[in-house]
Amino acid sequence: MQKSHDEQNKALRILDLYLKIPQDAAERVMRFWRVRTQAAAAATQKSKRELKSINEAKSATA
Repeated sequence: MQKSHDEQNKALRILDLYLKIPQDAAERVMRFWRVRTQAAAAATQKSKRELKSINEAKSATA
């Protein structure tokens, strides 16, 4: 029973912190992570294309 009470208190503290975050700050953080995710995906695609190009060049010379 004590663990459940402690978990509930922890959840309430987290909720309280969540409610204190200004909306513009939350939106700014979400934009940051969205852009970061898109940039990482683009970099991954670029790396895959470069590796494919290298492999094709190796195959052509073999």
